[in-house]
Amino acid sequence: NSDSKPEYDSWIDADEWNQFELLEKEKEATGVYLNQHPMDECDRTLNAAGIKTIKQIAESESVFNTTRGIITSMKEITTKKGDKMAFATLEDQHNKAELVIFPTVYSKYRDLLNTNNSYVVYGDISEKNSREVKIKANSFNPIEEFNTNIVRSWNIFLNNECNNEILNSLSNQILNSTGKSLCNIFFYEGSTLYKHSL
Repeated sequence: NSDSKPEYDSWIDADEWNQFELLEKEKEATGVYLNQHPMDECDRTLNAAGIKTIKQIAESESVFNTTRGIITSMKEITTKKGDKMAFATLEDQHNKAELVIFPTVYSKYRDLLNTNNSYVVYGDISEKNSREVKIKANSFNPIEEFNTNIVRSWNIFLNNECNNEILNSLSNQILNSTGKSLCNIFFYEGSTLYKHSL
């Protein structure tokens, strides 16, 4: 019957999409992120922690680097020895890198890795040129987990001129701060190094 109305009562309540889910649906529908990139929200924190963009590691002289991005594709293969490994594409706002995940690393992180999820990736640059960066991945850390645990401890080293007054004053300032990270103060008495943890 053309006059029949949709049965709205059959609709069910659903949780509202979070910002990341909205962006993913946006890309799914249009092929690109229109309003913002999922990595934008964590850029400041990652930059402060020294986590490089893909462009920065491409320009770096260091072989071992830490970068970040979203895994946009992943392909699992079986080696001649029967071990599972994978190739994946990591993307940030502007660049892409190919990840090579060898069997030892893949077996450790396999259940953690999913496309459209964002990670901090630790690895060795195996190849780079003006168009492509290849990284031999050594470990992965989900960005949401990395953000909540970014500073687990601080280490403060005091010189030989430190005395009890300075140590007590510093300790009180740290104890009265709002942070939750562990702080270790290292200081000398004579030639002996001591550690005071707060």
